[in-house]
Amino acid sequence: MGATVSMDIVRILSFHLQIDLSAILDSVTGKGFMDRIETSNYRFSHDRVQQAAYEMMSDERRRENHMAFGLAICSHALENGNDELLFTSVNQINRGGHDVLSDPCKKAMIAALNLKVGNKSAALTDFDSALAYFKHGISFLNEEYWKHQYQLSIDLHNAAADASCALSDTVGVRFYSQSVFSYAVSLEDKLDAMFVLVKSLRMALALSEAEKCAVRFLQDLGQNKILEFEHRLFRCII
Repeated sequence: MGATVSMDIVRILSFHLQIDLSAILDSVTGKGFMDRIETSNYRFSHDRVQQAAYEMMSDERRRENHMAFGLAICSHALENGNDELLFTSVNQINRGGHDVLSDPCKKAMIAALNLKVGNKSAALTDFDSALAYFKHGISFLNEEYWKHQYQLSIDLHNAAADASCALSDTVGVRFYSQSVFSYAVSLEDKLDAMFVLVKSLRMALALSEAEKCAVRFLQDLGQNKILEFEHRLFRCII
């Protein structure tokens, strides 16, 4: 979980995993390996104690634990609308990694959760964290996701392109936008990606390329969509 764990999380994990974690942590604390901070947290007594405890497990076991803990906390967070616990749970799940899971329904749920917390991070202008969540979300998509998870794929790639743009990462914008251009089934579904790409190119002062991309895309759009695209682009410029 990290160097410190709160009693709230201990109670949640104890319930979902059907073990008395509090008693175990009290025993470890009595031996000097952890400290009790007032009545609300446990903390490893030293960084090296935490490192040693972590390294006693195989990499596979560590990742499985991160996934199990994350899913348990996630269930509680969603039931109670607790954003702080939701971030904690998704961080744990992502440390487990997509290849720990085989259930396609759970993987789809986690991809959607990464989109959700990524959007929350972006709303707080924490674009580095947002992009990391969107990347994890894409990694949890199932095979042939553009076919079976189309809208979620569109949303994650658009969000990743937008976060990359906010970070002035033109290479990232190109990468995620190109995925949308390659797999989106309609021009309307490509609109957001094209807007972000043109915006990114303008920010990078690649004005000639931005103009060519915009003109090429506008030629394929209907009149209503042209007006929408031009309006959004105008707002970006001013």
